[in-house]
This record gives sequence, C-alpha cells and structure tokens, in this order.
Amino acid sequence: MSKLDDFSRLFAEKHIEQGTLQAEVRSSNCIWTAQEPFKPISDLIIRFFILKGSLQVCIDGQTQTCTNKTNNLIDIKPFNRLEYLQPGKGIHGFAIAISRTFMDAAAHGNRPVQHSMHRFASNFYTLKKTETNILLAYFNLIRQNAGIGDSALDKTIFQHAVLLFHAKTIKMTEAYLKTPLNPLEISRPALLCNRFFTLLETQAVKEHEVAFYARKLNISTHYLTHICQHYTGKSASQAIADMIVTKASVFLRKPDLSIQQVADHLSFSDASSFGKFFRRHTGKTPTEYRNENSIPLIME
Repeated sequence: MSKLDDFSRLFAEKHIEQGTLQAEVRSSNCIWTAQEPFKPISDLIIRFFILKGSLQVCIDGQTQTCTNKTNNLIDIKPFNRLEYLQPGKGIHGFAIAISRTFMDAAAHGNRPVQHSMHRFASNFYTLKKTETNILLAYFNLIRQNAGIGDSALDKTIFQHAVLLFHAKTIKMTEAYLKTPLNPLEISRPALLCNRFFTLLETQAVKEHEVAFYARKLNISTHYLTHICQHYTGKSASQAIADMIVTKASVFLRKPDLSIQQVADHLSFSDASSFGKFFRRHTGKTPTEYRNENSIPLIME
C-alpha cells in the first residue's frame, strides 16, 4: 500500500487523481480519532490550510495546535513524519497531498516547482487572510480540473493546476524565511541530510555512488544511509537513483537530444546501461517514456 493510500484513509470525502489527493477537512468527514493507532506518513508533500476552527498536528515528534489565525498553513515535506492529527470542533479547511510519482511525471525536475529541501525545521506558517484566499482560489482550480477527462491535454491541465498551487505555496512560505536558519535549531543529522540533497541537485548527473557523497560530508556510507532512511524512508542509493531519474526525465522531454546524448549528460558509459537503469527504476525504457510524454511543460 502506498503512502498516498495511507493518507487517503483519513478522509471520508476526497478526490484522488494522478498521484495526488485533495480533501475537504471537517470534523464530520475526518475518519480518524485520537485513540486510533496512527501510522506515520512520509514521502508525500502534504499541506493543510485552515479556514475555521483548529487542527492539532504532530510532525517529527513535535505537536502544534493550528487555527485559522495562527499557523493556518501546515507544510509537511517528504522527509517529515506526520504522526498525529486531531481535528477540533468546527474545523474547516482543505488538505492536498502530492506524491513523488506525480512530481516526477509533472515537474520533470523543474527547479521553480521542486519542493525546497532546505529549512526543514519550518512546517507552520501564519498567512494573512488575503494569502489564504489566494491559495483557496488555486485549490479550487485544482478541484475544477480534477476528473474532467483522460486525454493527454486534460492530464496536462490538471498537472499545471497542481503545480501552480505548489509553486505559489513555495513562494509564499519563502517570503517568511528571509533570515538564515540557525543551525542550532535543528539536529546535526537533519543538517547532514539537507546537505546531502543539496549535493544531489548539482552532482547527481555525474556522481552515482553513495561513497562520493559520504566523503563530501565526512561521514561513513552506513551513517549517510541511516540518516537518509530516517528522514525520507529511502536509502541513500535510492535517493541518488530518484534524482537521476528526475533529471533524466527532463532531458528525455527535449526532442533534440538523442538517447545516447541523454546517457552522456548523465555520465552513463553508453545508451544501453542508461536504458537498463531507467527501466529498472521506472518500468519503462527511455524511448517508451519519451513517447508517452510528448507534451512538454511550458515552465522552463
């Protein structure tokens, strides 16, 4: 069962499409209770925004009570662990969950819409009413374009609606984070994990081995895998593979590049070894992926 399936079971009224979930949050349609065992959920981008009432949330062992006036946007990143949810009386809000599957298919590594891997001590934001109304309008755009058709164009429209909401949220939250994060506020393992993903962004096209990143961080490969598993639920080698696949999907969307040229850009010895790697991690050959994703995103 996927993390999205685990998350979807918390709501009676929701819509699932292309690896995303949209749900209205009310006391009457939240189908969990404080007494139920709650399996921690990670590997999803999850956002709640609260219009009325309160929602108590536990993320990475820290519990926070969020209301429509204080901490009304809850931003849960893929490496966070959502451990507890308890809606208060009169709660009204919305939730959206975006899976890595959706992001790989829709964003194709595009930097402006990739979820920030830094500042991951920050999960709660107090937005102004005007900002909340803007996010609500973008959320309604997603709902309006959900389930409207199965054509490639319909799917692309829905993807763009989700990415617009995602990018707008990032822009809003970054405005609240203009001062550098104090390293003393987060643990050393968290800082190391952050540095690892920062390195991946620039080095994954040429460095494919865990040992390279461990040397850069002055830690053992075992410890790097341990902290990566803790914060993301994946091994360091899987995180590297995911980044390579994401970058490969960007190159494959460019029709002027041959498969061999894509393999060269990603430092594979030849097109055959790249093809085997890509198929092992996606279930498709590079050519099959290119043929199925012939509509480029206009976001570069």
